[in-house]
Amino acid sequence: MNNKASNVRRVVFSLCVFGYLMPNITLGSTPPGLTKYVPSDVFLCIYGKTNPERQFIEDYWQEVCDAFEATGITNDLMALVSGFLSDGQSAEVERLKEKITQLIDDVDWHAMAGKEVLFAERLPKPNISGSSINMGPPDLVWMFRGDASSAKKNFQGLSAIFRTAADEINSAVGNTVVAVIEPEGFGDHIVTLAPASMPLDQAPASLSLALRNDMIIMTLGTDILKETLDFMQGRNAAKSLANCPRYKMALQGLPEAEDSVTFFDMQTMLKPIQQLVTAGMASMGGSSASQGSTNQAAAALNRQALKAYGEKDYKKALSLIKKANEADPDSGLVMYNLACFSAITGNNEDALTWLTKAVDGGFHDPQQIARDDDLKALRGDARFKTALAKAKKAAEGHGTSDKSAQIAIVNRIFETIGIMDYSATVEYTEGRTTHSSCKLALVKDAASNPFYPVIASHKPLKQYSRYLPKETESFSVSSSMSFVALYHFVLDTIKMVGPEGIGILQQWDQVQQQHGFNVERDLLALFEGEFISVTMASDLGLASVTMVKVTDEEVAREKLTMGLKHLSEAMQQMAAQQPMMAMFALRTAESTDERLPDFLAISIGSTTMQLGVVDGYLMLGTSADAIALCRDTAMGKHPNITKNQRIMNTASIPQGSFTSISFTDKRGLGNELAGLMSGISMGGSMAMMMIPDPQQQKILVKVLGMIAKMAPVVKKIDFYESSSSSTTFNGLVWMTKEVTNYREKEHRASAN
Repeated sequence: MNNKASNVRRVVFSLCVFGYLMPNITLGSTPPGLTKYVPSDVFLCIYGKTNPERQFIEDYWQEVCDAFEATGITNDLMALVSGFLSDGQSAEVERLKEKITQLIDDVDWHAMAGKEVLFAERLPKPNISGSSINMGPPDLVWMFRGDASSAKKNFQGLSAIFRTAADEINSAVGNTVVAVIEPEGFGDHIVTLAPASMPLDQAPASLSLALRNDMIIMTLGTDILKETLDFMQGRNAAKSLANCPRYKMALQGLPEAEDSVTFFDMQTMLKPIQQLVTAGMASMGGSSASQGSTNQAAAALNRQALKAYGEKDYKKALSLIKKANEADPDSGLVMYNLACFSAITGNNEDALTWLTKAVDGGFHDPQQIARDDDLKALRGDARFKTALAKAKKAAEGHGTSDKSAQIAIVNRIFETIGIMDYSATVEYTEGRTTHSSCKLALVKDAASNPFYPVIASHKPLKQYSRYLPKETESFSVSSSMSFVALYHFVLDTIKMVGPEGIGILQQWDQVQQQHGFNVERDLLALFEGEFISVTMASDLGLASVTMVKVTDEEVAREKLTMGLKHLSEAMQQMAAQQPMMAMFALRTAESTDERLPDFLAISIGSTTMQLGVVDGYLMLGTSADAIALCRDTAMGKHPNITKNQRIMNTASIPQGSFTSISFTDKRGLGNELAGLMSGISMGGSMAMMMIPDPQQQKILVKVLGMIAKMAPVVKKIDFYESSSSSTTFNGLVWMTKEVTNYREKEHRASAN
C-alpha cells in the first residue's frame, strides 16, 4: 500500500469526525499560525503543523496500514456486499468504485496538509422571527496548508470530486437537486456544492472549497468561509481566535505546544443554545407558575426584543422590552427581561429595580436568576441576593405546573453543563515520548453550582505508592466523584418536576423501607471515593487487586455478605429457568488462607477470587498472594513501586496532592488485541451453532473470517511502551499531564 492511500483514509476519517487525527500533523502555539484566520466565536478548534520529530509514529502506523492492506479485507467486504446485489447493481458499484478511486488518486493528500492543518466549529445564532424559532446547521471550517504548486493541483482534484458528486446525485435522483457554482464576491478561487432550488445565501447548508496561495479551505456554510477569507486578506477587523482573550487565558499555565492544541469553549457553545431555548420558552406565551403571565401584545414585543438580543443589538432589545412593559406593566417575565437588558447595557441600578419588581410580579424562577450571565454584574449586590431568596421561597410555595417544571428541568440541565468553562490541551514530543497537558476550568462561581459537590467534594489524595508493590506493571489511584452528592443531586432534580416528582420519591422511599435497604445509608455512604487498582507480575503471570476505601469496615463487611447472598440466590433462580446459566453460578466460601482472615473465596465458573474488607478498604484480588503482597507493601515489609525504576523513569508523577494518577504497561498491547480478535472469532463460531438459517450462517462465516484476518494486523501495534497520567485540582481547574512512551525498533524486534 502506498502512502497516498494511507493518507486518504486519514483525511476522510478526519472529515467524518470533524477533527484531525493524523499522527504526523502537530501544532505549535507560537506563532499562532492558522488560528489567526479563525473567528473568535468558534467553540472548538483543533490546529496542527508538521513536526519531523513525530515521523517515527507515522512510520509505525504505516506498518499497520500495510498489514491491513495485505489482508485483502477490503475486497472481502466488497464481495460480501456484492452478494446482496443484482448483476446490474454490482456493475454500478464497480463503476463508482473505479471512478472514486481515480478521483482520490488525483489528490496528493499528504502534500495538501504537509505544513499545517486546522478544524474549527461554531454554532450559528438562532433565527428568531415572531413565532418562528430555529437554528441552522453548525459552521465548520477545515484549513490545509501545503505548498502553492500542490495546493493548486489538489484544489483542481477536490473540485472534480465536488462536480462528480453533484453529477452522481442528480443522475440517481433523476433531477437537478444539487449544483456546483462559483460564487462571486469572495476574491478567491471558490467552488460550492449547494441545493439547486434556492439562492446560495438562503441555503441551509452548502459545502465550499477555496484556494488561496498555498492553502485549501473547505467550509460548511458560506458565512464562515467569507469571514475566514476576510481574515486572510486583511479585510476583517474583528478579533480572530488567536487574539481572543479567552483563548489566551486557556493556554496560560500550559507548556509550549510543539505538537498539538485543542481548544473547547463550553460557554461559547452553550450561549446560542440557551438563546434558542429561552426564545422557545418565551414563545409559549400564556402563563407559567414560575414566570408569571404575559398578554398577547406584550408577548409579541417580548419575542421581538429577544430576536434583537440574539443579534446582539442590546439597545434595540431594551427599547422593545420597554414597549412590552408598557403593553403589560404586570408581566413578571417582561420585567425580568428588562432587568437583563438593563444590566447588559450597563444600567445596573435600573436592572436591580426591575429584577425586584419581576420577582414581586410573579417571576419565581430562582435557577434562571442564579445562572443568567446577563445578571452576573449584579450578583454581589444585596438586592440581587434578596430577590433571589424571595424567588426561591415563592417557587417552593406555589409548586410547579407542567410547563414550569419543563422550564426548571431545562434550566437544571444548562446549569449542570454550564459549570464547565473551557478546556485546552497541548502536546509536544521529546525523543520517543509524547507529552500532553490538559487544562479544564470551571466557571468562577462554580462552587455555588448544585453539581459542584458531586465533582469537587472529595479531598485530594497525598499518597499513591502505599499499596503498590515493586512488581507493579500497571496501576491507577484516584479520588472519584461523590456518589452521595450525586444521589442528592438526582433527588433534588426529581423534586423540581413538582407533585409528580415528589410522588416518585415517596414511592422510592416506600420501596427501600419494604426491602429494609437504604441506598444512601447502606451503600453510597460506605464509600469514600478513593479507588486503587494494581496489576503486578507473579509466578503464575499477572495478578490484580482492586481496592475501594470504605467509611466503616464492620458495616461494609455486613453489607457485602448480605449482597453476595442476594446475588447468589438471584443467579440460582436464573439457572433454574435457564440451565445454561448454571455455569455462571456464584459460589462463596470462607477463605482458607490464614493471611486473609474474614475473606471470602468467590467463584464464578472456573474463576476464583478473594474478597474482603481490611485496612479500611474493600479488596478484590485474583489471588490471596496478590492481596497479601499489597498489604505487606503497605506495612513496609516489601519494597513499593518507588523501587521500580522503569515506572519511576517514565511515569507522570505529581508533586504534592493529586486527584488521580495511573500507569499502563502497553508492551503487550498488540498481542492482547490479537487475542481479542481471536476470541471474537471463536465466540462467533460458537454462536453460529444457534443460527438455523444457512444463508445467515454463510454471512457470519465471511464476517468472522474478516475478523480473524485482523489478528495479525493489530499484532503490529506493538510499538507502545507505556502510558501514564496524573491530575491535580485546585478547586476550579483540573490540570492533567499524560505521557506516552514508544519502543525503539530494535526493542520491538527482540520482544517479538
